[in-house]
Amino acid sequence: MRFFSKRFFKSEYDNYDPFMNFGASYSSNRYETSRSRIAGGFYKSVAFTLVCCILTSLLVGGGLYLKFANDIKELTILSANQVKADTVIWNRTASLENALKLASDSGSSVTNIAKKVGPSIVGIRMLTQSPRSWYFDDEMAQSKAEGSGIVITADGYIMTNYHVVQYADPKNSRSKNTTLEVFLADKRQAKAKFIGGDPKNDLAVIKIDMENLTAAELGDSSTLEAGELAVAIGSPLGLEFQGSVTVGVISALNRTV
Repeated sequence: MRFFSKRFFKSEYDNYDPFMNFGASYSSNRYETSRSRIAGGFYKSVAFTLVCCILTSLLVGGGLYLKFANDIKELTILSANQVKADTVIWNRTASLENALKLASDSGSSVTNIAKKVGPSIVGIRMLTQSPRSWYFDDEMAQSKAEGSGIVITADGYIMTNYHVVQYADPKNSRSKNTTLEVFLADKRQAKAKFIGGDPKNDLAVIKIDMENLTAAELGDSSTLEAGELAVAIGSPLGLEFQGSVTVGVISALNRTV
């Protein structure tokens, strides 16, 4: 009877480990699952970032579009208004040139008009005194306003704007502390009194005690035509500029200003 030693009889299953292959399989599956999750999260992050970028671009682009669209619209309106203004200026300049030419041809030059009407234009100063404060009535502050007027009668009636002499109106609470002075073209001066006025139409009449004044020759406004010559004589920025002469044209008729 023979006995075989174990070292001479070796099975192919002698080195088999039942846990080795199972562990390897489990480890491999777990690795693959984790890798899939990481990859999926990465793609989701990329997709979310792209969506955010697209939305941000749309919002920024939309805001810029609205801004520049409004700017372009404003520029277009300004350009259109500028064209209209240039057209109006061109038309009025042409009308003025024609009016000056016609006036010169007819002998009614601006120089002649200024010489004829100038003596009838006066300067007006309104002086008003008022308390400096409610507590000290004896301390008075003086204010003044200056404008122009037209002599309409030889005995001293003068027409002017109501706002130039409004505090001299007896209906005004400041009338008792208000005085009017008139400065004639020949350098004479005189005190004036308020006769009447219409605040709505901004017209008033005052009077000085003088005779033989040069009254202006008044025309008929119903006969005016657009484009006719208009000469203004007065004190545009105070009595320092009394007697200033400017020229224009009648731009339109029957307009409410």
